[in-house]
Formats: sequence, C-alpha cells, structure tokens
Amino acid sequence: MVEQKIFEIEDLKELEEFLQSQSEIEQLRERLFAEFLKYADYKNAGEWNKAVRLCESLAIIGWGNHEPVEALRGQFFNGNPATCFQNMFQALKLFVSRCETNGFKR
Repeated sequence: MVEQKIFEIEDLKELEEFLQSQSEIEQLRERLFAEFLKYADYKNAGEWNKAVRLCESLAIIGWGNHEPVEALRGQFFNGNPATCFQNMFQALKLFVSRCETNGFKR
C-alpha cells in the first residue's frame, strides 16, 4: 500500500520518484490528506514524524484543493522543541506541539 511505503522511504528524492510514478494522483492525494489529518493533531514524536512525511508527500504531488502547510520545527528559549504547521501567510495552522522533548527526526 502506498501510504505505508512512504514511511519506509528515507530519501526525499526516492520518495519523489516513487510518488510521481503512481497512477491516480488525485485519489492518492485525497488518501494522503485524510491520513495527514489523522496525524496533524500529533500526541508524540512518532505521530509528528508521520504528519511531516505526509506533508512532504503532499508537497511533492501537490495539495490540490487543500490549503498547503509546511511543517516547522524549532526550539523555545528553554530548550524545549517547538513544532507546528504553518500556511503561506505564516499563520499557525491546526495546533502547536504537545510532544515530548526527544525523538524528533525531521
């Protein structure tokens, strides 16, 4: 299944080649977006990583009619991680992280 395969691919160039080789891009986009919404309200680093990979995948094939967002990862002044999704107007979308301080890959 395509949705599972995207989590197994490490390299973004390989991910791009894989996604662009798929047929039925519009159906794939809708499935990926639905999956993104499941993880967008992430509760831990694993869910954040999945949301980020789905966001990357949608950036590759296009967001279609959905508002594009970018996954951002930073750090608060006290050292805790700050993660969020931001739209093109730099407005924070959906939520701000409640994640633990360790385990972020992207």
